[in-house]
Amino acid sequence: MTLSELESIIGVKFPKKWHEIYNTGAMEWLESGIGVFRENRDKYLNDPKAFLMLSCDCEPLMFDEIPERIEEVGEWI
Repeated sequence: MTLSELESIIGVKFPKKWHEIYNTGAMEWLESGIGVFRENRDKYLNDPKAFLMLSCDCEPLMFDEIPERIEEVGEWI
């Protein structure tokens, strides 16, 4: 799922800066789904262009997971 598809599904417009970062390929790993991410974690962690924030106690939320967990995301915000 692309960033634009995610926006359409959840009815949110992400800031221009997010689209600029996305267009560099830095968020490509978020499109892959959690299974693919876990299988290729080292590849993504070592990708210099990847926009990763994994120095925390949480798992990333992939684009395809957000629509089904939108209420939970809203509570976090």
